[in-house]
Amino acid sequence: MTEKSDYLIPINFTLTDRAKEHIRAMMEIVVEDLGSDAVAMMCWLNEGTGADGSWQKFNRPVLAAGERSKLPAGAIQALDGLELVFNVPREVVARFEGQVIDFTEGPGLHLRAT
Repeated sequence: MTEKSDYLIPINFTLTDRAKEHIRAMMEIVVEDLGSDAVAMMCWLNEGTGADGSWQKFNRPVLAAGERSKLPAGAIQALDGLELVFNVPREVVARFEGQVIDFTEGPGLHLRAT
């Protein structure tokens, strides 16, 4: 069974300045490649292929991009001056509650330890 996000989940986290800079920089590249229709999407990565090609568990937020014209009304939210879609399965929403998302080289986007 495929899990489907409904895109209308209110954003329940904040971003550090480094995370915002990373998102803006990545979206500049995406818009350059795909056009101005792209919008940033905060997703959750459970597992996937690592840099070495092996299957790994990640359990962390990741940045993706979606086509604005293909998103349902109300999916795009404003957060700290950024347009962002919060696109995670319902059972993952609680992991973001009150969290701060940071960015550092290596791990990339991650929930900052408090």
